[in-house]
Amino acid sequence: MRNMTIARYDFLVQEIYKGKITTDTLKVYTGIGGGDCGVRFQIGKKYIIYGENETYFRHINSNFKFPKEKNAFWTYNCLRTTTYYQNEITEIEKFAQKQKRKIPDK
Repeated sequence: MRNMTIARYDFLVQEIYKGKITTDTLKVYTGIGGGDCGVRFQIGKKYIIYGENETYFRHINSNFKFPKEKNAFWTYNCLRTTTYYQNEITEIEKFAQKQKRKIPDK
């Protein structure tokens, strides 16, 4: 993976389940193939995106300067990023409700 190629996709945010987004548009970076576990997004499809603030390439090529911006995330296959489907949303909402119950009132 000496010559890594990354792609940036811009998404219109419809719902946020975790994290802080300060705009209605989200930048999502991912690899584009060759064993890098990148996600190939298709224009016009809805997605459920699981993201991280840091690139998953950080341990592979530490001398390459990857973009790090506000309202930008990295995703790859192992994070469960997938096309939109209701069963996944239902599971996310269940998990979010459990987390709210675990937080003690102040």
